Amino acid sequence: MSHITHVQTRIYDREVLLQTLKSLGRSYGEDREVRYEGRNIRFDIVLERRGGGCIGFQWDRQDGSYRIAYWGVSPSGSADFQDRLLQQYARNKILKEAGLRNYVLAQEQRCGENRVRLVLRKIA
Repeated sequence: MSHITHVQTRIYDREVLLQTLKSLGRSYGEDREVRYEGRNIRFDIVLERRGGGCIGFQWDRQDGSYRIAYWGVSPSGSADFQDRLLQQYARNKILKEAGLRNYVLAQEQRCGENRVRLVLRKIA
């Protein structure tokens, strides 16, 4: 039997989330209903995976962040996707906020498997 796993995230910016999904090469649909175990569930963003399964993003009005829901996706596949998503989202969010404050990316370096070092420079 399949199941849905909800994971609380710290994703607040829809624009950056959509940019992140594009940069990861993922196609998505917006404002969709998905049928699961006889009921319809509304998601703000849905990724349909090749070979079945979906990943959905729901806006949580209480804390203003997105929740991720997985169904028909293996736990290891969901953890790998979530790690890549959160790392790329954080990078994109930092660069967006830095740009608003007149900073540009001067250097980017991978420091091990799960770490990225960004060096920003203020422009005059």
